[in-house]
Amino acid sequence: DELNQFLLERVAEGKDVVLLIDEAQDLTPENLEQVRLLSNLETDQRKLLQIVLMGQPELRAMLDRHDLRQLRQRITVRYHLGPLTRHETEFYIQHRLAVAGGDDASRAVERAGFRSRVSGLLAGAGGAGNSRLRQSDSVSRPAADLSALAVGYVRPD
Repeated sequence: DELNQFLLERVAEGKDVVLLIDEAQDLTPENLEQVRLLSNLETDQRKLLQIVLMGQPELRAMLDRHDLRQLRQRITVRYHLGPLTRHETEFYIQHRLAVAGGDDASRAVERAGFRSRVSGLLAGAGGAGNSRLRQSDSVSRPAADLSALAVGYVRPD
């Protein structure tokens, strides 16, 4: 009831509420069922809560499970972001380094290896207060192989 009241107050203020869930592939089927239940919060005119699930490709496989079909049916937008090219990776890291007060993305990409996971580089380039990339940021997965899913109705402006 408190959540529903909070959401109704935001609607009365003309605001939208969005729940972003990152690394959603790590949610259990039971947790995803709870997310589905949250998507039931609505008035006669609109959904009260927009839900965005973001995660690795394993999220798509999980949502294809038969026991999650009701959640899958509520997904209005699916998007798969493929791996970044070397140029896109350098541009992205250059931006993150600039935000963190650093420079030279080319050296960072070379030091970490092109097959680095961008989120690891992102953490090393300003996330959690860090301003330097570490060799340990390098992992064996292609950069930025992510998926994003939106659950519920997205009101057009």
